[in-house]
Amino acid sequence: MSMNGAEVSYASESSVRVIKGKGINSAPTRFGLLSLGLGVVCGLGQALIWQEEVLEHTPLIVALLAFVLIVLIQAAVTYFAARQMARNIKALQDSTEALAAGNLDAPINVECSCEVGTLADSFRHLVGRLNANLRRKNMIAHSDALTGLPNRAVLTHLLECLAAADMPGSVMFIDLQGFKKVNDAFGYRAGDQLLRDVGRRLARVGFAREISQLEWGVSNFGEFERRPPADLTLARFAADQFVVLLPGVVDVDHCERHAKGVLQALTLPFDIAGTEFTLSAHLGIARVPIDSRDPSEILYFADLAMVAAKTERKPWRFFCSALSDGAIDRSRLESELRQALEHGDIELHYQPQVDIRTGRLCGVEALARWPHRLRGMISPAVFIPIAEQAGLMATLGDHVLRSAVQQCAAWQRAGQPRRVAINISAAQFDDPHFVRDALATIADYGADPHLIEFEITESMAMSDLPAAQQNLIFLREAGVQIAVDDFGTGFSNLSQLARLPFTTLKVDRSLIEGIGCSPKGEVLVKTIVSMAEGLGYTIVAEGVETADQRAWLESHGCYVHQGFLFAQPMPADQIDQWSQHHSLDGMIGRLQRLSERRPRTPSLALISSAS
Repeated sequence: MSMNGAEVSYASESSVRVIKGKGINSAPTRFGLLSLGLGVVCGLGQALIWQEEVLEHTPLIVALLAFVLIVLIQAAVTYFAARQMARNIKALQDSTEALAAGNLDAPINVECSCEVGTLADSFRHLVGRLNANLRRKNMIAHSDALTGLPNRAVLTHLLECLAAADMPGSVMFIDLQGFKKVNDAFGYRAGDQLLRDVGRRLARVGFAREISQLEWGVSNFGEFERRPPADLTLARFAADQFVVLLPGVVDVDHCERHAKGVLQALTLPFDIAGTEFTLSAHLGIARVPIDSRDPSEILYFADLAMVAAKTERKPWRFFCSALSDGAIDRSRLESELRQALEHGDIELHYQPQVDIRTGRLCGVEALARWPHRLRGMISPAVFIPIAEQAGLMATLGDHVLRSAVQQCAAWQRAGQPRRVAINISAAQFDDPHFVRDALATIADYGADPHLIEFEITESMAMSDLPAAQQNLIFLREAGVQIAVDDFGTGFSNLSQLARLPFTTLKVDRSLIEGIGCSPKGEVLVKTIVSMAEGLGYTIVAEGVETADQRAWLESHGCYVHQGFLFAQPMPADQIDQWSQHHSLDGMIGRLQRLSERRPRTPSLALISSAS
């Protein structure tokens, strides 16, 4: 360890200084000899002046003995006084050496009311200020400012030391589930407090450690120590993600015990603004040297395993080579998606929305599709998550918005005006220039803003309520319709949500799927329909796939449906043909239902035959 070398260096220098301070060179000896010499000189001078008077009354031998005794006592008193002062100085020297060697808590054992004592008091004050500054420096450099846990720099350093020492270990990547709902519902301050509570809970309950007991890998001076970690460390990695380094742990059973401990710690309720919440998490585990010896690679592998656990809906997942192959393919898709956006290769398909009372098309939803030259048509379920992680959502959203508005204007010019619903991403909605740019796009293509409907989610609206309210008011004043997408799955304050100028609520498909098999789900849908009717909103049911779902929704007052029962998303040039056929089918269906409800009367042929 580098600090050991420093300690040896300081010790050797101290030894030299102590040796120099012994014998005739020591301050007590020098002051004693100086006092002795001065006493002899002064005594001889007095003897020469008073020798006749002294010798008349005192024998020579007695005078000599008295003279020597006085000189020796004077020298001894001076020697011991100087020795005490030197001892205090030596104590200050030892404290300085201890401070230089990194022992910032070494006591300063100097008790003196003289100038040396004052110097010792000043030295204590200096050490106190130095300790405070070093702690502050260490806190800034090596800890996460929010949670107080070790930060990513500490984690990376410990992984490098683990690999350099050829020591086995495991990395556990923890991604919280449910944290975003707290941020959306209660704001970022509540979210920050939750992260602090999670950090303490994971350390104390998950691993039976206080934060100060975790491995930090730094000296008292805040310097990284080049040694393998002696204990586990828990670090905040980013946002709502934490990473645990478990030195010496590689067997599956041991890793799984730690994973269970983490999950159990999170299931205990957290108190946020007087409301209790429980969190869950997905964990990814990678092991050194089984999976890799490279610190950055092992972190990446643990992250991949965590993503796989989330995708597979498992609590934890160990890394395997297949995940790496999938990540390479995902990286290739990301690069190809960037090129597709640059070249305008992302297409829009439109899914009809039908008013079942009239059987007529009342609007369409624009949905992005990616026709890949080798893989065929790629679903948004595949490329939307890639776009989100790659930071491409703003670019993708802008492309969808422009293409959909352009198509809306084209239908309008062709005498077939249709309302077009456009999904707005969080990346777009958070842009301070979103409203201005969106309205400029609508004006540029000459589309009627009353035929444009922007779909946003509950969480987007609630993340910054004042800003969302202002943006939506501007859009509504311009004539743009506003829909809440996936309604019923978010975590929102309904009283605040009702203050926003929405025009449409779209019931999420997960609730529609429960019709006929989930009584609680049906109650939720009925409640949403009643609430929407009371607030004057249009209600749209997404994901209607069966005739039973359609009949149930119609019987409970929900008349605008969207789903595979009516049509799959299709290119714009097929919408006209579909609309004509569906209107004819709808007319025939309505006539058939009317005839079934009308009372049967005898035909003229039967009457004549009976007569």
